[in-house]
Amino acid sequence: MINSTKNKKELHAWLKKYFKKINEKLVEPPRLLGETSKYNAQQEEFEQLAQMLISRMFKAMLHPKEIKFSLVVNEISNAWAIWPADFYAVLVTTALAKNIQETCGQVETLMRQGERLPTGEPNLMRDLWSGMPYENRDYESFGGLLAHIAYAFVVHHELAHIGLGHEAILGGILSSNANSIIEEEVLALDESRMCAPAAQNADGSPSLSGQALEADADLNALAYTIEFMQLQQRKFLEKEVCFDDSQGIVWKDILTNKNKRWFAITAGVAVGLFCLINNFESEKIDALDARSHPPISARVMVMLHAIKIRYLNENPGAPFNLPDTLLFVVTLFGNLHMAKTRKAISIDELIEKFLIKEAVEKFEEIGMHYEKLSTEMKLLDNKRRHLVRFEEYLCWQWYNGKAAGI
Repeated sequence: MINSTKNKKELHAWLKKYFKKINEKLVEPPRLLGETSKYNAQQEEFEQLAQMLISRMFKAMLHPKEIKFSLVVNEISNAWAIWPADFYAVLVTTALAKNIQETCGQVETLMRQGERLPTGEPNLMRDLWSGMPYENRDYESFGGLLAHIAYAFVVHHELAHIGLGHEAILGGILSSNANSIIEEEVLALDESRMCAPAAQNADGSPSLSGQALEADADLNALAYTIEFMQLQQRKFLEKEVCFDDSQGIVWKDILTNKNKRWFAITAGVAVGLFCLINNFESEKIDALDARSHPPISARVMVMLHAIKIRYLNENPGAPFNLPDTLLFVVTLFGNLHMAKTRKAISIDELIEKFLIKEAVEKFEEIGMHYEKLSTEMKLLDNKRRHLVRFEEYLCWQWYNGKAAGI
């Protein structure tokens, strides 16, 4: 069992005083899981993964400062990085963890649907399982791997906010007095599309700073997640998996196969981002400059594009099928919709709902917007340098055209 009584006590005291800083709509401090509510097995697994990810990144800190973690009991899919004077913390809502769990829980249904497709037709699900040892059909463990990746990306995103010195910028944006030294004032980065107000300049006009930092956190989180999965690949290559270790067989086959591993990373990152959507109406790709975060569908397309570039750099000329990966991911959400409502939803409806069609049609516009964010990050770079805590190799300067250092 997880034993983090001290962390819970300190975080509880902090939330009791500052919970409005996280979400102004809250009427009382949110409960920390494990404080008054018990973990289920999946939540405990997620918390242990987050603690392990935090421990890994903490070791790469130039000027270590404690990083706490907790799942927060809340019905909105959300995650935050926070920084009081004495510690950092990453908070993830139980709703987000549940969304990831339930979505990836549909992998077994989708894979069995693939089994029933006629032989000879293109079949991604069958291709993913080709060569699996011992005729293993543990599709549930494949879903668990995708949830593992999705959750790792979300936690890495918040750790990037902490380690890359973003508090230096957000202090000026969120504090009413930009010249004050912020100690007890609590700063928070809100992953919710519903709750986060647009970052503002002093003159009241929308600011690109917040969005630039979100792009910085996304792209560095992607690099951290890729490296993390490659580390697990190397561990599996170095050990034998017993024939009766069903999960180990599946994870080793997926992670040690180049194409399968990259598919899993791509699908897992997309699931992690799509599970953050609370209100589809607020995700329209319009007025891109006047937002606190880029729309989720735009972020997904940029992450997939970055993955494709990374993959092709390592495998020149190799095929990389993003459309099939997106279809796989949205079908998971479609199966979940069917399981919850007993009503079918078509692939075309899913593509419309998740704004994938709009994101593809507006990809050039999205690219131009990210060019603006790149320019903004160049301006912000020196302002945040004094609070960067990660080693240089963990600071991907994507805005300067540099390749990921990990």
